[in-house]
Amino acid sequence: MQVEKMFCAFHKHLISYDHRKICQCKACVSAINLSLKVITHYGEFASYNVKQFNKLIGKDVIVAHQLLKNNIDQHEYWLVTNDLWQNEQPAELEKGMQWNLSTKQTENGEISFHYTQLSHLKEEIVPDQPPHLELLSKVKMVSVFKDYDVDVKTLCYTVVHF
Repeated sequence: MQVEKMFCAFHKHLISYDHRKICQCKACVSAINLSLKVITHYGEFASYNVKQFNKLIGKDVIVAHQLLKNNIDQHEYWLVTNDLWQNEQPAELEKGMQWNLSTKQTENGEISFHYTQLSHLKEEIVPDQPPHLELLSKVKMVSVFKDYDVDVKTLCYTVVHF
C-alpha cells in the first residue's frame, strides 16, 4: 500500500542519514526523531501560484490542517476522513491494519474519521548497508598519521567546522 511504502521510505532515509551524518548540530542529531502523519481527506480545493510554489486553498484544505490537531495519542498515524472512507471501500484500506474511529470538532462542524497507527512499520525497516568505498587504483605517495583521543564524530565535526 502506498502509505506504508512512503512511511517506510521516509524512516529508512532518516536511518541512513543518521548513520552517515557528520554535522552534530541539534537539527541534524535530532532528525532521526522526526515523525510522519498522513491525513487523507476528500473535498474541493483551488490552487494559486506564489513565485515557484503552488499553494492549495479552500474549506477542505483547512479541514485537513485542522485534523492534524486531534486526540490521537501517538504521533505517527494514517487518518482517513469518512468522506473518503465511504468512497474507497474500507476493505481496501483495512488490509493488515487496526483501524479506530474518532471525531474532531471544527469550525465547520464535527468530522468523523478512521485512523491507524503506523509506528509498528519501523520494526520491518532494514537499513541500507553503508557503501564499500574503495579506490579502484591507488598509489601510496606519502603517509602521515596522528592519533586523536576523541570519537570519530567529534573529530569530523571539528574538521568540517574548522
